[in-house]
Amino acid sequence: MHKLWQHQKAAIERASDRFALFFDPGCGKSRTAIELYKKSRWSYRTSNVGGDHGGSKKGKTLIFAPLNVCRNWENELAEYLGAEYRTFLVSGQTKAKKLKIIQEFRECVENKHLFLICNIEALRGAEYRKLLECCGAGFVIIDESHNFKTHSSMQTRGLFDVVAKLRPAHLYLLTGTPAPQGEIDLWSTFTLLGVTNLPFFVWRRKFFIDKNERRRG
Repeated sequence: MHKLWQHQKAAIERASDRFALFFDPGCGKSRTAIELYKKSRWSYRTSNVGGDHGGSKKGKTLIFAPLNVCRNWENELAEYLGAEYRTFLVSGQTKAKKLKIIQEFRECVENKHLFLICNIEALRGAEYRKLLECCGAGFVIIDESHNFKTHSSMQTRGLFDVVAKLRPAHLYLLTGTPAPQGEIDLWSTFTLLGVTNLPFFVWRRKFFIDKNERRRG
């Protein structure tokens, strides 16, 4: 196992329960998130999640990632977790298969580290969101979080709905490009981290100059 770099150690030391890792590509965002998971001891905290199924469960983790990154998470967990775990991968299958996998994760009571790796496109579908909202995950990782910069997109609204219903104890955002088109892209990040609770248009009006205001009259 590779030693942690200094910036990773600093992030692990400073991180709160809701935190953003804005590292350049190749600087170990996913490894740092896994170390934060281990440090949080969420995986060892027993809880009766999803009460209709009962039983003592270890905390569940939900990872959102673009389709081409989902498989990388399987590899990262295998390399750095170093403990008994099980992954549920929701990407590339038929809709029926993906819904079945989320349901299996929701109902799973195995005494292991449980991870649901879900492609972000699933957040656009109401059937997926309904299951994700009650999957019992208390640790949430959002990889390439700049994909949720557009406040009105279906997947951004879907993510907000899922996070609001889950109310996770830990939430981490990972990206090397937090504001691809400028600081206005940070509204989603600030909202998820609890920095602001202002609606997008109110936030924009408060902190940004509208260059077209004079032309509109």
